[in-house]
Amino acid sequence: MALFFNIFKPFMKIIILFLSCFYAGLVIADATIITPPSSIAKWYKPQNKRQVWLHNMFQLRRARHAVGDYAMANNNKLLNKWLEKYQKSYLKISQMVPEFKDEVDLKLLQKLKQAAADKDYNAVSSTLRQLDKTCNSCHNDYRATTVLLYRSADFKSHKIKTKNGDIGYKKYMLELTHTINRIKIAVADDLPQNAKAQIKELNQGIANLSKDCDTCHKQKPQADDYFNQTIKNKIAKLQIHLKENNKKDLNKTLGYIAVNACAICHGTHRISYDIKQQILNR
Repeated sequence: MALFFNIFKPFMKIIILFLSCFYAGLVIADATIITPPSSIAKWYKPQNKRQVWLHNMFQLRRARHAVGDYAMANNNKLLNKWLEKYQKSYLKISQMVPEFKDEVDLKLLQKLKQAAADKDYNAVSSTLRQLDKTCNSCHNDYRATTVLLYRSADFKSHKIKTKNGDIGYKKYMLELTHTINRIKIAVADDLPQNAKAQIKELNQGIANLSKDCDTCHKQKPQADDYFNQTIKNKIAKLQIHLKENNKKDLNKTLGYIAVNACAICHGTHRISYDIKQQILNR
């Protein structure tokens, strides 16, 4: 058992990633998927310059916490200040997405305002909890699918810039996979010149991809996190191992690159993108 674990330990992240994708596919296939009204799209990028819906939810949540805290502190002045903000954000829900009109409980909102006016802080707290249930009802139905549809990356029409022109994302990623496998094949078949050429292709391929990260991740360190100095050193070591004909360390180093320059990002982007496509194609 220990020998088995040691052999597969370097590949555990990839195995877990594969099983996660497989399981997610089964869940999507069998589950009833509830998607949000299409009108919500105009409050998210790319149809909007900002994530307007998301920020309204943040404002609503912040105001809710403030109202609850000030009710517990019997601070009527600050409670009413934040209650105005809460009401504004709560009413925006059906204003922005008319299909959510029936989800907004105006009677409970009025009850909350009356409790605040009466300085009945216990009633304020209990009514807030009732309003929380109306929020949770929608969240249970729509939050997960909304995140997948409108907050996860969409690579379908995305292209990677290379010296030979723009290449579609799926094709580019597939070619990177081929490159890694060509290195392993060339090493196994004692074709060092082929392996050397493919290692050079891998280095350029990852470099191109890292630059593309900046199109969404605006902070400069993002590309550095992906194509960091450790990965660069590992790629340089591939050439050293190849020159020394050290197949064991070459394959080990290649495995490290596959996990840390490929699988880690796949764990965030590929799973969400694949599930998103399954939802859209239903």
